[in-house]
Amino acid sequence: MGRVNGIELSVDEKILYATEGFTTDWVHVAQTIWQYDVDLETAIISNKRIFVDLAHVEGDSVGIDLDGIQSDADGNLLAARYGGSQVAVFSGQGILTHRIHLNFKNPTNLQLNPAWWNTLFVCGKCLNADKGCVDIIHWPYAARVSASHDSKT
Repeated sequence: MGRVNGIELSVDEKILYATEGFTTDWVHVAQTIWQYDVDLETAIISNKRIFVDLAHVEGDSVGIDLDGIQSDADGNLLAARYGGSQVAVFSGQGILTHRIHLNFKNPTNLQLNPAWWNTLFVCGKCLNADKGCVDIIHWPYAARVSASHDSKT
């Protein structure tokens, strides 16, 4: 596996997602989101499989990198697309449902805020600047709330 930038659990905490970006001489050769089965009781992950291979997503650029990911309460997986000014949104079946266009080119991380149910924060590097950028976006679904955390409170 190449460089892992994002890691996230599904809404039911039974699937672990991990993004893989891999470059050779600054050329992207892997842009994959992997899935693993998770057993939280035994802390074992197994059954590695491809969730999305972005090299095969229509209209996607191999010059755009995969970065941070976030799942929501509706089962969607949101992926920051560094260099693409966007967040790609995938259904729980790995289908690209839409893209959220941003005001800056290089998003790296994203977070749905459980306290502000419909707020998605996306941060990254501003174009041609040594500073960070943040977009705040209305998102129609709630943040994923940890089932294991809820059962302990």
